[in-house]
Amino acid sequence: MMDYACAVWRFAACTYARKQQLLQSKCLRLVTGALCYISGKQNCEDLGVPLFVDNIRALTACLDSNLAEVRNPLVR
Repeated sequence: MMDYACAVWRFAACTYARKQQLLQSKCLRLVTGALCYISGKQNCEDLGVPLFVDNIRALTACLDSNLAEVRNPLVR
């Protein structure tokens, strides 16, 4: 669900992306029952879930390559 507006998140300030990363970490910790001293990054690695910021970069890179093929200048 957090990936839905990935094109918009690319232009968001770093503080907003950080807040989304914290939300992702809290949700994963809640779902897995992980202890508070386990980092969000470690929890993501263990579950095979990409970090929010890294995932946004990957998704928007794909979007950029697809936009290059669009003929409508308003979309580009």
